Amino acid sequence: MIMMLIPVSIFAEDDNGMYGGTGSLKIFPESGPKNNVVRIDATGFLPEEEIEIYIYKSLEEIIFIKSVLSDNKGDFNFSFLVPSNIGIGSYKIEVRGSESIMWADYYVTSETRLNLRTFLLSVAGAFLLGAGIMYLVLKLVYKRLGKI
Repeated sequence: MIMMLIPVSIFAEDDNGMYGGTGSLKIFPESGPKNNVVRIDATGFLPEEEIEIYIYKSLEEIIFIKSVLSDNKGDFNFSFLVPSNIGIGSYKIEVRGSESIMWADYYVTSETRLNLRTFLLSVAGAFLLGAGIMYLVLKLVYKRLGKI
């Protein structure tokens, strides 16, 4: 089965939109860097319905995020990392069920987010590099002092 993805949100006049159904879609935050965690809260889908999540800037840049199942009320919550292979700018986050499609705007503000893990790895790397250089210097000094 070939599915052609045609985002309806291109025709929306505001930031959030819906086609079919009577639900709601909220994303938190509405902007941030690549690798940022985005939370989706959505209502109004069919109970236990498979929902596909996409992020895109244009028809040429559609990125499938994941399929999730709504709960027995037709609601779902899901968090994901903004892909690192997209550029700065405005994107649509779109969720698609069998009878409804909802979308919201997300703005990528910068290349990456410096998180605690990245920071600690950078500090550890700098420490190890410094320790290695100090070892080599001390070894050279010891050799020279030993030959005097």
